[in-house]
Amino acid sequence: MINLISIKEVLWTLSLGAMLSGLLFGRLFTWPQDRILVVVFTSLASAMVLIAVANVIWLTIIGVHLFFP
Repeated sequence: MINLISIKEVLWTLSLGAMLSGLLFGRLFTWPQDRILVVVFTSLASAMVLIAVANVIWLTIIGVHLFFP
């Protein structure tokens, strides 16, 4: 009986978390819908510039992380 109650609670909390995340992330992705390509290309260009002009390893690592998220 205890196992059934705990499984029910786990499924309930997972369902609630999925609904809340869908609500929040749905609004998050509809807001920058028109500007998403500009943001992506700007990030890609800045990563290429950082990789090209970096003279220290930590700056290169930041550029690589921007290039490959």
